[in-house]
Amino acid sequence: FKFVPLFSSSRKLLMPTTLKYQYRLLSARHLIPVAGSVLSVHAVEWAIPLLYPRKIDPLVLTIHGASKFMSMATKRMGKIMYHELADRLAVKRADRVILVSRDAYEFYRAKYPAMEQKLAYVPTFVNDELFRPHPDRVALRKTRGLEPDDVVLMYAGRFVPEKGLDLLFKAFEILAGSYDRLKLIFV
Repeated sequence: FKFVPLFSSSRKLLMPTTLKYQYRLLSARHLIPVAGSVLSVHAVEWAIPLLYPRKIDPLVLTIHGASKFMSMATKRMGKIMYHELADRLAVKRADRVILVSRDAYEFYRAKYPAMEQKLAYVPTFVNDELFRPHPDRVALRKTRGLEPDDVVLMYAGRFVPEKGLDLLFKAFEILAGSYDRLKLIFV
């Protein structure tokens, strides 16, 4: 795979990060090999410079979230509107759209019924050979400073608003009233 540097310039651009990223991606677009390229993005709006004005062909768009979650992550109407527009433009131009969550798949199916044939649900997976329960749970807990009777909640993911960490903290507060030895671990 060819690495395309987007931020090698020391010149700072005074614009929001998403627009800065899109601007740099559009400027570096000529470095991306067109034949046989596959685009996989985590944020729909990042795909726009690769879809317009001329689309990389064929183009597969991988969406790890859904625009319905944007309004949960921010109350800024401009950001929500921008994301909605980017979402519509990206899904329309992509040859295939892979969604990695059932909720996102159902959301996009309902939102774009005419484009259902290009949508595919491909769940993320876990290698259960590598990630499996530890054979000695008590010993593992000791290495982490936990007691055998501790109730443990664990979060593994990015620390960004759309992941709903505020809900995790609220749930932890509620559960803490029922469990004396409740622990919250971030990975």
